[in-house]
Amino acid sequence: MVQSDSRTAAQADNLDNLTTMVTNLEKQVGHQVNKVDGLLNKVEGLFNKVDGRFNKVDDRFNQVDRRINKVDGRFNKVDGLSNKVDGLSNKVDGLFNKVDGLFNKVDGQFNKVDGLFNKVDGQFKKVDGLSDKIDGLSNKVRNQKIHPIKQVGNLIDKAGNEKTYPSSQVSSSEERLDDQADKVRNEKIKQADNLANTIVGTNK
Repeated sequence: MVQSDSRTAAQADNLDNLTTMVTNLEKQVGHQVNKVDGLLNKVEGLFNKVDGRFNKVDDRFNQVDRRINKVDGRFNKVDGLSNKVDGLSNKVDGLFNKVDGLFNKVDGQFNKVDGLFNKVDGQFKKVDGLSDKIDGLSNKVRNQKIHPIKQVGNLIDKAGNEKTYPSSQVSSSEERLDDQADKVRNEKIKQADNLANTIVGTNK
């Protein structure tokens, strides 16, 4: 009996100890569970924050994407404008080349005309000099044409011929000499004009 009671008491003690251990373990487990719950709550809060941050990042990406689209649009406009400017520049270059070529042609024509002018001017000077010579010759003829007639009249007077030299014949002789001088001058001027026209026709 004494041994049986001792065992029973020992088992009871063991049971109490086990119960105490289980209770302590339950407390520890409960404490750990509370910690885990707290950590889970914190993690969930962090996830919510991260999710919110991701949403913000996503919004910012959307903003960046819109900006990129705007930049692409601007770039396309600028590229199109650049192409237009390039095309305009090519047109301007072509126009410049045409104008430059036209200028060269005009410059060449000007040189030809200038050369022709110099030739005609030289011929004109020759004609002008010839005209001066003709005028000088005409003046000489006019200055000298009366003297032979006077000499004839004087010879007639010296011969004792009472017949006078008619003044009408003297005037007629003067007119014929004037006409002859004019014909010579006009013929020389006509020849000079024909020569100038021939030069101009050759250089066209």
